[in-house]
Parts: sequence; C-alpha cells; structure tokens
Amino acid sequence: MLFLDFIYCSKLMIVIFVTKSKDYFFFVKNLLFFLIIIRLIVGKKLELQKMVLKNSMNKIEQVVAEYIGNNRGIVLKKYTYTDTIALLDKNLGHIKATVYRKFTVSVGDLLSYQIAKQGKLYVLVGCQIEQRPFLLSLHDIFFLHHIIEICYYSIPLGSNESEAFDLILFLYEHFSTSWTMNIKKIFLFKLILLTGIYSEHPALFKSAIMNLSVIPISAIDLAIDKVFDCALDLDCMQDIHSWLCFCLAQHPYYDQFKTINYIYRE
Repeated sequence: MLFLDFIYCSKLMIVIFVTKSKDYFFFVKNLLFFLIIIRLIVGKKLELQKMVLKNSMNKIEQVVAEYIGNNRGIVLKKYTYTDTIALLDKNLGHIKATVYRKFTVSVGDLLSYQIAKQGKLYVLVGCQIEQRPFLLSLHDIFFLHHIIEICYYSIPLGSNESEAFDLILFLYEHFSTSWTMNIKKIFLFKLILLTGIYSEHPALFKSAIMNLSVIPISAIDLAIDKVFDCALDLDCMQDIHSWLCFCLAQHPYYDQFKTINYIYRE
C-alpha cells in the first residue's frame, strides 16, 4: 500500500512539475510525507495486534494441550475476592483451581467439571453442582466443616488421596440423622488414617482398633454395636476419642482449625 501511495503521489508531482505550479508541488510533497508517516504508524499497530493475538493463541493452545478431562471434586475452601477454590479432586487430590466465569459454590459442594492445567493452576470449565450435603449441614454443620478442615490442612497440595474422596462421598450418600457421636468419631478416625498425618499412640496397637483401621467404612455396621460381629465396647470408643484428641493436638496446623473443639463434644 505504501508503494502504491508513492507511485500515485509521484504521478501528481510530474503533472504539477509540467504545469510549473510550485505551490501544488510542495503540497503533494508534504502529502506524500504525511502518508508515509500514517502508514508507518498503522503498520506498527498492526504488528502489535498480531503479537497480542499470537500470544493469546499460544495460551489457548497451552490449555488445550494440557486438557485433563471430566473430573469430580469436593470444595475445601473458597478464597476471598478471587475465582480460585481449593478442591479435593477424585483423581488429582488436593488442588487449587480457577473457576472459568462466575460460578457460586459453597464449601462441601460436590462438583463435576472439565479440567485443564495452565502453568501451576488448574482451570475448571462447565462446572455443575452434583450434590450438596443439605441433610448433613442441617443436622450437624460443625461435623461437616471439621471434615473439610481435616482434608484441607492434612492433605498436601498435589497429593492424590482418592480414598479420602471416596470416604467423604460415602458420608454424603449414607449419612442419616441416626448417626451418633460415636459413629462420627469412627468416621473421623478412618479419615485421619487415610490422610497419613497422625501421631503414634498406644491405642493404635490394640486389636479392636487395628481391626477397625483395616476394614472399609462401608463394611461397618453403622448401628455401632458390631464390627465383624464383635462388640465395640466403651473402652474401644474411649481409645478412639483419646487418639483423635492426641492427633489434632499434635497437628502442625492446629492453630488454623476453627472446629478444633468439635471432637470434645459427647
């Protein structure tokens, strides 16, 4: 385009030179200079736009290249004034993720989504709330938040704890108002064992506790009185209570727990 402008103005200058009109000659000369400047400015802007578009395409290609797939996760924490949340993902474990577009979630929500990784952060697209533990929240919201805090502070970022996810999913599907405090303590006992952050205690080496630690939660009769057809006596429950209190007191993030007193409820 710049070359064509130059040809056009050159023809005008020849015509004006032939007619010996100096005023027009200088006018066309200045016009040519002005057009050259305009073309240079427009060219620079186009180059910048191309660079921005290229960088954007590179970022999109990076996200697409690191697309992971359809996942499910439980919301562990919402970070204030950002679109970032902490999740216990079924396959990826404890992660931080940015929710694409505004999407209102609550701590404890079970989400389904498409997930991709961009740098150190995960990006969630197409989020849907699959389940909200309404019954558990209404009956004992402190129990729910105590579970969430244990997961958030005990499972390191990037650590894959699919068994902990499955345990919480079991809770969402099987919780009822008939659950006693003893049943809840057994659940917390199983959860802390799965996270791996716990302290050695003499109670762990008792036969009833050892049996309880290896069987899946789904195999326990939630009437609390039978484990492998053996009575779960008060001494066993007292040992579980003592161990839970000991573990939480020794936890490296003890001061961060807002529900630390939950375990002392009877």
